[in-house]
Amino acid sequence: MTPQQKRMARGRHEAYRQRHAERLKAQKRAHYAANKDKYLTLERDRQYRLRYGITLADYDRMLAEQGGKCLICERGKSGSKNQAFAVDHDHKTGAVRGLLCIKCNSALGWYEVHSAAAAKYLRSVADGET
Repeated sequence: MTPQQKRMARGRHEAYRQRHAERLKAQKRAHYAANKDKYLTLERDRQYRLRYGITLADYDRMLAEQGGKCLICERGKSGSKNQAFAVDHDHKTGAVRGLLCIKCNSALGWYEVHSAAAAKYLRSVADGET
């Protein structure tokens, strides 16, 4: 196609999309509804790659190696219904450490931020200070 033919074709496609916008939106909604699991799986894989540098296959392998349980509390359930285990990672290096349930991941995150203050408090309580 010549550049002029490409421009004309783009113009025809755009005009078609404008004339049939509602029908095309309905088709997209119906396709998403019929394939929702597929889209959610693709999005999870994209997010794992982007955030942690792992694939969904890596996540599944890690979960199998952990016996389908949290590495800390060993519960076989992450949290609420259909909730995935959290990918625990070092915020400084980005290294993935394992998969944790939501409660353990939150507690560990809190501890990493407040460990020095918590240790200082416990030492002062043990020494009889408050």
